[in-house]
Amino acid sequence: MSKHLELSDPPPALADGESGSAGRRLLAPGALSAEERTRRASSQARRQERVRQVAALLRDRFPRVFCIPRLPLAVGIHQQVLDELGSDVDAKALRRFLRSWVTRTDYLDAIAHGEPLLNLDGSPAGLPTPDQQQNAAERVYGARAAAVLARIRGRSEGEQAAQIVSMADVLRILDEFRRARRARAARLSRGTLGA
Repeated sequence: MSKHLELSDPPPALADGESGSAGRRLLAPGALSAEERTRRASSQARRQERVRQVAALLRDRFPRVFCIPRLPLAVGIHQQVLDELGSDVDAKALRRFLRSWVTRTDYLDAIAHGEPLLNLDGSPAGLPTPDQQQNAAERVYGARAAAVLARIRGRSEGEQAAQIVSMADVLRILDEFRRARRARAARLSRGTLGA
């Protein structure tokens, strides 16, 4: 006859030095050794550095999409980045970066307001679904989400279509500005500025 443990039963004790089922020594909560704390901190710092490198790479290679304020990304952008960059990017660090990117308030606010989703080249990839807008509004606005969404959804379809055109115009103007800035910097470095 086997004995079943009740929820009120204490966990079985292990002999000194014996490992639990995961192969780790069981320690009281918060009783990590100094060596273990140092190892974990070092591991976390390496992960954060890899994420920073991915962020810099994406901002350099895809400035139309990975800019501030954060623009909504197309569904499947993770795979688009992996297809485009291949082995130049660490997949786990990319996943961590994107998770951080899409949980920021300005990103969620853009989704809630129905701004167009963008591919890596900056081209529109559609609009967020009503469920995506609802979820984003709840995360940003909390209890006021219903009122905010009602105001947003009160806009006409024509205003939403104009918003897509205006986003394309903004991206075009941003590209022109960047080209002009680069040309000015080149003239300045050659010493021909103002001549």
